Amino acid sequence: MRRWHWVRHAPTGSGVLAGWHDVPADLSDLPALTALSKSLPQDAVMVSSDLARARSTMDAIKGGRRCLEPHPGLRELHYGRWEGQTIAQITATDPERSRAFWTNPEETHPPGGEDWQTLVARVSAAIADLSRSLPQGPVVVVSHHGPILAALQIATGQSTESALRFKLDHLGTTTMTELDPPHGWRVDAVNVRVSD
Repeated sequence: MRRWHWVRHAPTGSGVLAGWHDVPADLSDLPALTALSKSLPQDAVMVSSDLARARSTMDAIKGGRRCLEPHPGLRELHYGRWEGQTIAQITATDPERSRAFWTNPEETHPPGGEDWQTLVARVSAAIADLSRSLPQGPVVVVSHHGPILAALQIATGQSTESALRFKLDHLGTTTMTELDPPHGWRVDAVNVRVSD
């Protein structure tokens, strides 16, 4: 068994779909970052997405934990040409496709971006890759909204529609236990926020 602690990166304050754009995280809430770091297992190995907002959040909460090289498979959903725009801008300029994407993300993708199933496959491959290479013990993954929802979908076997109903706050932790084969996963907690 291995326990995975999925942490959503600190907020960016950008108000746009960042996707693969490298926007910085706002790391000014030091009490929240300190409390989060203290709540995570001290013996965990840490890994993050290769995007700056996830990497810098990991650096802010790592303490003395060992950190692996960032993993590109843990990136946010790629929103293609919609990246850098607000949802209101996307709705105004691309109403039909945006409506199709938000109602059926499994079969619709942003122009030049990924559909939901591509994200789930990418995250599944990243989990498998890390599982093979990591020593036994807890793992802290600092990632993004989409990949954490994808991990929940993988763990629960739920539909995309059901998985998208989970609320995930910045600096919230979602914990799942990878059970010994062939038993799959157990979801222990979703979106836990700690206070100082």
